[in-house]
Amino acid sequence: MEWWGDFEFKSYTRRSWRLGSLSLWVTRLTNEWQVGHRWSNDPLDETVELGEDIHVPEDLELRRYLFSTGGRTLRVRPRVPDRPFVTRPEMPVIIPPGEQTTLYMASPLWVELAAGDPLKVFASIPVWRASSTWFGEDLIEGTLCYASRTRARLDPTGLRRGPRVATAVFVSNDHDEPLRVERLALPLPQMSVFRAADGRFWTESTTVSYDPSVKAPAKIESGPPREAGAVTRVSEPREDPRANILARALSAALRGVTG
Repeated sequence: MEWWGDFEFKSYTRRSWRLGSLSLWVTRLTNEWQVGHRWSNDPLDETVELGEDIHVPEDLELRRYLFSTGGRTLRVRPRVPDRPFVTRPEMPVIIPPGEQTTLYMASPLWVELAAGDPLKVFASIPVWRASSTWFGEDLIEGTLCYASRTRARLDPTGLRRGPRVATAVFVSNDHDEPLRVERLALPLPQMSVFRAADGRFWTESTTVSYDPSVKAPAKIESGPPREAGAVTRVSEPREDPRANILARALSAALRGVTG
């Protein structure tokens, strides 16, 4: 079931989306789009459902988006989050000296809405309300991120489906001591969203080599890992990947956690 793409609305009609923990209602009026949403308490929900002319809960808070020409088309796109994600493995991950591994993690998508003539983005809603955390050396050098936990899977087939985007992180321990990976900061705003043939969503892969004497930023690759198969890019990065400002966070997460 394709929950994203271009959807045609007749006047005074409504559609609904259930995407994981997010329930979304969109109504088209004359030169106006009304949007309401709410979240459940289950961050692992994999439900994907679409409906038409669904009743809107009476206590739902609606927002009105007004256009000079509202159009009939609503474009729905999956997007990366608007902040990096700091993920902590559920169990300690230790990489011996000279070893390397690829960790696979899934992050919640954002749902972007666009309408009008020409199409203009007017809303961006996360499928899950992640908590916030500060990531950096101190309160001055750092950035506001979202926080989550991950199983840091070694096999991508075990990743949960639903409205999530997978990222492959290749980690190489180039140091002569074991590397304890306590957290990983994914620079998701600098990544695209790709759709694979099996319906999963992926970002570009990232590569980071740990050596305490070298403070090189992580490298964002040109596309998803080979295991994703044939992919099609469905949305672009929110921020310029060349800036490397947030990509440094992935490397910084590995510094000073050996042992």
